[in-house]
Amino acid sequence: RASAPQFGPLRAVALLPAAMWKLSLLLCASVAWPRAVALRLVPRMSSKPAMGLEPQSRSQRILQGLEVTEQGSAAGASGSWEGLQRLEGMWQAMKSGTMKAPTDFVRDFSGGGIDEAVGLADFPTDSDGQITTDFDVVVCGGALGIFLAASLQRRGLRVAVVERGLVKGREQEWNISLDEIEDLVEAGALTPEDVTGALENPGPRKVNRSKNSDDLVAAHFGSVRAGFNNEQQAADADERQEIWIPEVLNLGVRPSVAVSKAKKNFESSGGTLYEKVNVQNVDVFTVGNRLSATTEAGEDLKLTTRLVVDAMGNASPIARQIRGDKKPFGICAVVGTCASGFDLDNNYADLIYTNMDIWNKEVDSRDELGSPRKQYFWEAFPAGSSEEERTTYLFTYMDAEPDRPSLLQMMEDYWDLLPEYQRESCSAFRDGLSAEQAIEEGRFNIKRVLFGCFPTYKDSPLNPPARGIIAIGDASGIQSPLSFGGFGALTRHIDRYTSGICDALEANALSQKDLAKMNPYLPNLSATWMFQRSMMVPLGSRRPPDFVNRLLRTNFEIMDDLGPRILRPFNQDVVRPGGLLKVLSIAFLRDLPNIPILLFYLGPLVLLDWMGHMGAMVGTFALYKSLGSPLLSVADKLWEKGGEKDKVRAYGLRRQVEGWKYGCGEDYFS
Repeated sequence: RASAPQFGPLRAVALLPAAMWKLSLLLCASVAWPRAVALRLVPRMSSKPAMGLEPQSRSQRILQGLEVTEQGSAAGASGSWEGLQRLEGMWQAMKSGTMKAPTDFVRDFSGGGIDEAVGLADFPTDSDGQITTDFDVVVCGGALGIFLAASLQRRGLRVAVVERGLVKGREQEWNISLDEIEDLVEAGALTPEDVTGALENPGPRKVNRSKNSDDLVAAHFGSVRAGFNNEQQAADADERQEIWIPEVLNLGVRPSVAVSKAKKNFESSGGTLYEKVNVQNVDVFTVGNRLSATTEAGEDLKLTTRLVVDAMGNASPIARQIRGDKKPFGICAVVGTCASGFDLDNNYADLIYTNMDIWNKEVDSRDELGSPRKQYFWEAFPAGSSEEERTTYLFTYMDAEPDRPSLLQMMEDYWDLLPEYQRESCSAFRDGLSAEQAIEEGRFNIKRVLFGCFPTYKDSPLNPPARGIIAIGDASGIQSPLSFGGFGALTRHIDRYTSGICDALEANALSQKDLAKMNPYLPNLSATWMFQRSMMVPLGSRRPPDFVNRLLRTNFEIMDDLGPRILRPFNQDVVRPGGLLKVLSIAFLRDLPNIPILLFYLGPLVLLDWMGHMGAMVGTFALYKSLGSPLLSVADKLWEKGGEKDKVRAYGLRRQVEGWKYGCGEDYFS
């Protein structure tokens, strides 16, 4: 789902600035680059450096020619040459295992003693002299947290949002699906009246654009493509694979409008917003939690609440404290641009596309670009702001081993590979110009350079670190390892998070054990790790060059044959056991010679792990279908009794059924 983009690989492009370990952040620096500046600041690659100076890379020259604008702390709101260097430093620290995690961001004083007695002095009291809290819920992280906060506030809770920057969306569009907008409306984060703009599907190979900057939906494109090819194929080539996926990531949504509308709904319902406030730590007591923070002016701020919601992304200090120095199990690295100059064919999107097999470029000691081996994927979307503007991403899957390439290496690869990929959309590339030549001639004008690095962990979703704390979105690790960003994971789960939090507060089910039931084991999420491993090239692996393309080509053709009910959920990161078993069984028969190759290179451990999750997914489906409705009826009767213990039991039963439902993908069509 698009979390922001997604695979469904990709989602929504949600990257956070790098003040606190940002390994998921910084995709899409919003920057403007007038043509005149481009002509002046980007010389041809043949330009020689001054004597004694290191030559600048293309990426450095381009990024240093961009004017960075202030867009708050939302995803993609920071970007520059300096921003890329910061992210590069974090990526290098991650690979080397030198990334330091906080040890005392969350401090648990709920066991009693002098520390709790002193801390309770910061809690208010009610008219009867009983200790209470300032808020029911404090959401840390407003870029995505504002949507959940609006939903909770409109349910009658006392909610605050604490954001270290400004709660505002970036300029770069989020690419999502209409049903994901509907998720936000159903949860109460947005109203039906908020959903305006290019809502009508224009039909195949057409784009419906809204020129009104206040509209939520900037663009709606009728065609979204997937394809896996060993080289760039001509449009009329018989061997060219093109699969057209209906209603998946076919909208360009303005984040600035989406966040602004959610913020307005939140504040108009009585919510409290703290902007440019940095949380220093969370102290846990038996009666509630206390957040200690500092304002932009350096003033101390203390907030008390019954529940803390961590919406700070996978760079969250809470998530880092839980995971310690553990390396991520997988990385999705992304680079790209938003640029104009696509004057030939800009009327379709690419959800996931390849035009080469596994990258195995020969390198010398000076130029290490393209090393080590990896499979590159493309994703591209028409922009709503102009008929010739297009957002293009190059991404790959890796682990965090020290020999993995740098983001700068990948960015340099992007400039080399872009012209071949976009030659049917951009006349400058069709005419044989390189990226830098097209920039010099004013035929390829960059508005923003995009880059990001998204870590994912197998031990996800995360359990709470203490009483009264719950993580959502990619702070909990609930997003697919195939996606980048957490917006899609948020939209899919926002309704159950909203109802779960309301139930937990009313039942006083705020213990670690109780709150962990809102982030249960999801077998379909765990099963996607085999897909990530099959699309990644391990260091030293001699997989056949067509290993990834052959696998994906076969599976996507089968899903296309089986129809949208199979094709759509998978491309929105929702794995369902019935559909998956159908695809795998047909693939076994259709490409039998590839099965031994696949089993050999994936290895027995990966396959055994996947089989366990697949079995759990089937079991979960059976439990949901047979026991889901009866257990919900029991839960409703317990809730009606009104006793606290009865409500705690009802809360647990409801979360159990939700876990089954989402763990086998039955939420997708419900």
